[in-house]
Amino acid sequence: MSTFSIILLLGISVGYILAVFLRHLINPLSADNSLKLKEIVCASCGAKQGLGAKFPIYSYLRYQGRCTACGHKDTVMSPLLELLTILFAIWAFTQLDFFSATQMSVLFFALLGIAVLDITKWIIPNIFVLVIVMTALIAIVGGDLSLIHSLGGLGVALIVSGLMLLPQLISKPESGYAFGDVKMSLAVALWLGWILSVYVFFLASILAFITWIIMGFFQGFSARRPLQFGPFVALSTMVFGIGRAMDPQFITHLLTFKF
Repeated sequence: MSTFSIILLLGISVGYILAVFLRHLINPLSADNSLKLKEIVCASCGAKQGLGAKFPIYSYLRYQGRCTACGHKDTVMSPLLELLTILFAIWAFTQLDFFSATQMSVLFFALLGIAVLDITKWIIPNIFVLVIVMTALIAIVGGDLSLIHSLGGLGVALIVSGLMLLPQLISKPESGYAFGDVKMSLAVALWLGWILSVYVFFLASILAFITWIIMGFFQGFSARRPLQFGPFVALSTMVFGIGRAMDPQFITHLLTFKF
């Protein structure tokens, strides 16, 4: 077996393992069930699904996303998330060294979980935040990140968190305060360092503002109309995180505008 084949198999294996964890975290959290839920059941009738349900892509192609008991058609969410996780892991392991590929794959898993649950349920589970924090700490211990820069990133995140919470304290939104966004911001900032944190939060804010304006034309403009910030932070973190993983001089190039 060639070296590329081994790397490809490793990427598929890691991607599938992360996809399994992602599915078993997102499914019960989306249904407000315990994380101890092990069986995959139909969202309509509650019937246990077969072994094939543990492979969402195969199951969706085999049964067209329908429950084998009642015929209820499920969404394409599970196979799509599995496909995205596996494809990203394959890309990471074929393009980066083992340590960086593992780090980026785990980070993608956590950020994808946050984005999906923030969009669908307005929650940012602590378990995904903890995964990001642990990834950052491992990178710091491994010498891939500077502790000083990581602590500086926390400072940037605290400023951004204050700017997020201040308008909410004034307007008192019906959906509550964005403490989940604060936890997420602190976690990704620890992994990013202060320089990339500035870029990430700036890009996320611009994307969120543009989205809020566009949605305003359909839902009306109101200071009390909330918008999930987590998905924009997740997207921006991956953009700049991939850049740093691909280019050791990425931060220098950002500061000098030379690519």
